[in-house]
Amino acid sequence: VRCRAMADPAMDGWPADKVFDGSQAGYAYDDVVFLPGHVSFEASDVDLGTKLTRNISVRVPLVGAALGTVTGAEMAIALALDGGMGIVHGNQSIDLQVEMIKRVKRYIGGFILEPIVLGPMHTLNDLDALYKEKGIRTVPITEDGKIGSKLVGWVGKRDSDACDDRTRQLRKVMVQSPTRAVEPVSLDEAMSALRQAKVGKLPIVDEAGGLVALVTRSDLKKIRDNPLVSRTASGQLLVGAAVPPGRGDETERAAALLAAGADLLFVDCAGCAREEALGFIKALKAERPDAEVLAGPAASCREAKRLIEAGAAGVFAGAATPPG
Repeated sequence: VRCRAMADPAMDGWPADKVFDGSQAGYAYDDVVFLPGHVSFEASDVDLGTKLTRNISVRVPLVGAALGTVTGAEMAIALALDGGMGIVHGNQSIDLQVEMIKRVKRYIGGFILEPIVLGPMHTLNDLDALYKEKGIRTVPITEDGKIGSKLVGWVGKRDSDACDDRTRQLRKVMVQSPTRAVEPVSLDEAMSALRQAKVGKLPIVDEAGGLVALVTRSDLKKIRDNPLVSRTASGQLLVGAAVPPGRGDETERAAALLAAGADLLFVDCAGCAREEALGFIKALKAERPDAEVLAGPAASCREAKRLIEAGAAGVFAGAATPPG
């Protein structure tokens, strides 16, 4: 680092600690210049990953502001695909904000933990009705038609289209030994098995053969096309949600957003009394110790300390504006 106000002509710049530590001077952007050094690696080798909280990491240090004009579902999806994370704004009803969180989570299903399932005694008419209602034409078949019971078959579009009698039971048209993966299995391992099997969907079963989850080729393509994607251990996109305190609905909003799958809650302290925000964070962490809370803004170490002591896992540093 070279500082115009302090640089010694005989020295090739000063280290950052000498420039900033203990200095009584203030610096503007034009006062400090970074000196280029020897580079022995490619730009593609640089890791920009960082942590938003102790438990949430992103591949790119980019967070979408919790503003109505900035981060909705589409922006949150785009940021997560590129390695960052969006914080869906709270300037809307709880139902609308929850739906935005669900849209982000649905974009990449990862492990689908509650797939649509039918039983062997269901008919092709039942499958047709399912297609009209949900657009699904490929389903796993379990012994009792419920998730968790033994996987006994698979019915795909070709199996269904090959039969004209729509009253025919699925046990007579299903593939009886579908390709499967056995847990414990990571998402990457499941995707690798799906790729090798050259199938569109891969059921995940437990040691007893019970169906526990499903992965799909469409998700594999999205992950392949976006190598920096920010996702959870189960494969879904990371997304945060703003909870503005002081409006009277913050407790209900926080519970609904966590239930919808929000990975992080941002408590914006700029729009209310600081004590009110601190009280809400403490109450939230008492009710949901597992909730990841980002809070701020904090313009001083003292403010940041109070937010952390209240239960915040991350602090937004700066003046009274949302993160972005």
